[in-house]
Amino acid sequence: MTQPLLILNARAALPEGTAAPCWIVCQDGHIAGIGSDAPPILPDAEILDAQGGLVLPGFIDVHTHGGMLHDTMDASPDTLPSLSAFYAQHG
Repeated sequence: MTQPLLILNARAALPEGTAAPCWIVCQDGHIAGIGSDAPPILPDAEILDAQGGLVLPGFIDVHTHGGMLHDTMDASPDTLPSLSAFYAQHG
């Protein structure tokens, strides 16, 4: 388990709209909590003051030209299962 990250004074882009001001806790690469009340007390957390900045989720670039010696330009449906498994394992 990694050290938690506590982001304070943020504006968070959420499905229902923007929450401001709010706090966000990240743990092990995932968002573990978001709130607009008093932030949790996490003595071992790294603290980041967002200074009112907008916090967005990480975006994933799905653009690819292939992998594992397969070229997506070949348009072969036979290569899709192995490419899918490769990307699921390695991102």
